[in-house]
Amino acid sequence: MSHRRLVKLPPYPSCFVCGGKGLKLDFKGSDGYAEVKLTSPSGFEGYEGQLHGGMTAALLDEVMAKAVSTRGEEAVTARLEVRYRSPIKNRERLKLRGEMVGKRGRLCWTKGEVIVEGEGVVAQAEGKHILKTR
Repeated sequence: MSHRRLVKLPPYPSCFVCGGKGLKLDFKGSDGYAEVKLTSPSGFEGYEGQLHGGMTAALLDEVMAKAVSTRGEEAVTARLEVRYRSPIKNRERLKLRGEMVGKRGRLCWTKGEVIVEGEGVVAQAEGKHILKTR
C-alpha cells in the first residue's frame, strides 16, 4: 500500500470529518486506497484523556469512504464493524488507512485501520457500502 502515488482528495463541504466546519482533514489516495495523517483531536473525549470510540469510528468510516471515492464512486455506509485494540490518547500522531477490497453490483466492501506512531495498529474496521446512483 505504501508505494502508490497519492493525490489530494477533494473534501465534501458539509462533511464533519473533511469539510470546512469540522476537523478539516486532508485525505490523499488513489486506486481504491486512501489515507490521512493527523494528531488525535482533544475535545472529543470519552474517558478523560482518550479519544471517544465514536470519533474513532467516524474517522475510519470516512477514510474507507474516501477509498471508494478514488474509484470515481460515492457510497453510503450500510455496515461498519470496528475492533478497538487499544485506547487512543489525546494528541497522539495517527495515520488512518482505508482500502476498497471488493465490489459486486451496487455493493462494495472496505477495510481500514488506525495506526499510532511508534505503537502500531490500535483500531481496525470492515465496512459494507451501497454505491449511490447518479
